[in-house]
Amino acid sequence: AKDENPTSAKIKINSTACNDNTITVIATPVADVEELTGINVGNFAIIPNPADDVFEMILPQSFKGKLQVGIFDLMGNEIKNHSFNNAKSRVSFDATNLVTGYYLVFCKTENVIKIIPLVINH
Repeated sequence: AKDENPTSAKIKINSTACNDNTITVIATPVADVEELTGINVGNFAIIPNPADDVFEMILPQSFKGKLQVGIFDLMGNEIKNHSFNNAKSRVSFDATNLVTGYYLVFCKTENVIKIIPLVINH
């Protein structure tokens, strides 16, 4: 069974001509990311996390192709950017030049963007 991810929305009604003030909205998702791309985005991971001098990105088994990785600080500044044309199941990163702190790692493939929090603790 798949998890349901309900989405909320606000609806504003301007008409007062209706006697019933109940509205029912039913939304049915057409497909999830895995169904559209064949990539299980939940399987992108960073180990160890927190990291010291080196960390690895674990890629989904179904992943093949080009991978772009950007490491951003919490102010939105891009600290590092890497491209891999034929990334394998693990990709290593040198973190010695990253100061201790929190980062966001953006992983971009042809079909998927995944954001993973990263903690560097030297």
